[in-house]
Amino acid sequence: MELTAGRGLRRVGALLGSVLAVAVTLGACTPATSTGQQPASRGGTLTLLSATPIATLDPQRVADPTVAALLGRTLHRTLTAYAPSSDASQPARLVGDLATDTGTPSADLKTWRFTLRNDVRWQDGAAVTCADVKHGIARTFATDVVAGAATDALAVLAVPRTAEGKSTYAGPYAAVDAGDAGKAAFDKAVACDGSTITFTLSDAVSDFTDMLTLPTFAPVKKDGDPGPTGTLPALSDGPYQVDGTWNALTGGVLVRNPRWSPASDPIRKAHPDRIALVTGGDAGAIMETVLADGTDAQRAVALTPAPPSLQLQVAAVDALRARSLTASTGVVDYVVPNVRSAVFANPQVRVALEKSTNRAGYAAALGPTFAVRPHGSVLPEGMRALASSSAPASPSPSARASLSASASAAPSDTGAAAASPSPSASASASAVPSAAPSTSSSPLTGADPVAARAVLTAAGMTLPVPMTVAYRPSPAADKAMAALVAGWQAAGFAPTLKPIADTYFPTIAAPTATDTYDVFWSNWSPAWDSASTVLPPLFDSSFNLTTAGTGRDYGAWSNTDWNAHIRTIAALPDATTREHAWAAADATVRADGAYVALAQRYAVHVAGSEVRGLAPHPFGGGTVDLAVIGVTS
Repeated sequence: MELTAGRGLRRVGALLGSVLAVAVTLGACTPATSTGQQPASRGGTLTLLSATPIATLDPQRVADPTVAALLGRTLHRTLTAYAPSSDASQPARLVGDLATDTGTPSADLKTWRFTLRNDVRWQDGAAVTCADVKHGIARTFATDVVAGAATDALAVLAVPRTAEGKSTYAGPYAAVDAGDAGKAAFDKAVACDGSTITFTLSDAVSDFTDMLTLPTFAPVKKDGDPGPTGTLPALSDGPYQVDGTWNALTGGVLVRNPRWSPASDPIRKAHPDRIALVTGGDAGAIMETVLADGTDAQRAVALTPAPPSLQLQVAAVDALRARSLTASTGVVDYVVPNVRSAVFANPQVRVALEKSTNRAGYAAALGPTFAVRPHGSVLPEGMRALASSSAPASPSPSARASLSASASAAPSDTGAAAASPSPSASASASAVPSAAPSTSSSPLTGADPVAARAVLTAAGMTLPVPMTVAYRPSPAADKAMAALVAGWQAAGFAPTLKPIADTYFPTIAAPTATDTYDVFWSNWSPAWDSASTVLPPLFDSSFNLTTAGTGRDYGAWSNTDWNAHIRTIAALPDATTREHAWAAADATVRADGAYVALAQRYAVHVAGSEVRGLAPHPFGGGTVDLAVIGVTS
């Protein structure tokens, strides 16, 4: 099953999706004491092998989180960044990078102010200035020529849009008259005063400082700008620079940036003298090379994760296990019931679906337990929202009751006729068992078809209950979905799988999809360490459900009170309080059966025997952290 996961407010087609990386040993839950995790020393050449070409080094054109993680540790810095960590049990720690700290927000969280460090230099020796940061962000508005990366800046900065939804600011390459309203708005939204940069947002964004970790917010020096075509690498303000030319298909070499100062950088250790990036090779050949650990591979890391066929081999051999790393991609697979269908309009039937879902069987069909783990929430393990043991697993019965009457109704402005639960179903909702499973790190148990059948019978359903299930096929996906079918059948459902091989996500988001399917498979990953990049994109019906389709809210779940409530969460200034509130909001959605989480994905990387400091990137889509890695000198 391909890991085409969404990220933040957009869908990113990436090698493994994105985000929170949690270091674990193969077959265990704590980091191993291994060759790869010994302290690294300065010097030598590190070789990175990837089957996927790296088409661009331009920070405003990078979409793949694994590439963003690589560039963010070598060539391009941002105002804030996540610090490296060797403690898998702790959430990622946000720190100032180009900025002296993580910023100062206004009381209403609509204005954010940052002070730049005064000792950061470009590779040509010029100081990195506020104007450079502003120019980099301005490039994201040139959507006609600079495309592919995140567009969060367009979404949050206080720059007006046209009636068609296009920004009134067209970016730095557009020819405009003096006093152009769009440019004036951008200049006000991103303002420089010496080394201080101030952002003005259209709405309160409490985790804006986390958003700034994305490469789309990296500075670009005007006279080092790759330009509208983006054929040249931008100048580096990180510890490395491109040596010679960069080949989009085969890669290139990074050497030390002589203008980089370790004293100016709280994050990057920059241990290797050189980093050779070899891209576009055969995935199987890459793995064979690193596993063999020949002379040329002893200081190499396979950025391409080990396929399932080799993961068990790595786990079974002590020498291989000692130089391997398992990192969470942040990708969570899940299914959503269609609340507009005659079957799942009833919340009790949605509860039965959750109870009969065999997460353990699904995960086992996809790979070993260290690569795919049963999981109970769309929020991946390790996020701040799930870090607190006091975060509720499910809302109170009264909270569920308040949801039930409106959870299946589409907003009045969508133009779609939605099925509503019967009065009896709404009246008895407070007695419906919670659909919210545990989100602990321990594996979830298999399905409980007996309990699920009892729920279906109590709901007055005639067994078996027919349902059609849309999913994206592959050999592994077919086996995984078969495991789900067995559990659903035992509970009294009669599922029919409907594989959609091409244009899967557009197909299930189309207006007619809710008339055709009862259940949809999907996956998602957050863009940074906040549930704000997961729950609103997936379940806020106010922007998902339109006459054009369901957006990412494939099951058409809708609750106007919940939508309004998450607006208040987004305005909470304290991160711990905010993420705790997001956890409760997630529990509310799960309790109403809006989705059933299945499993979380992990990437297995193997390194040569002379690689040191092997660790996962905190938000790199399951890749290694180049901030701390090194080789023996």
